[in-house]
Amino acid sequence: MAENQGQKSKPEREVLWSSSSLYEWMEEKMNWLMVPPFLPKETRQHLYGARREMMLAARTLIDKSISRLDEAERRQQSQGPTKIPVD
Repeated sequence: MAENQGQKSKPEREVLWSSSSLYEWMEEKMNWLMVPPFLPKETRQHLYGARREMMLAARTLIDKSISRLDEAERRQQSQGPTKIPVD
């Protein structure tokens, strides 16, 4: 058990990447990156660049989520039809 300290079990990791937590994270970060018009031009340019980078980071999370869904669908299809015993 000691070797697994600091590692989360698979169900706990899945919760961290649920769509609701992803949307909450994105909303929080996007609100933080709103660029007020009264800031100097150079500051706004840097903030726009930072906002773009946050969107690219969010894109990687979305792409990973899509990959997981695709993989789960492939696994389910490769198992074939589910046999249900009938009494």
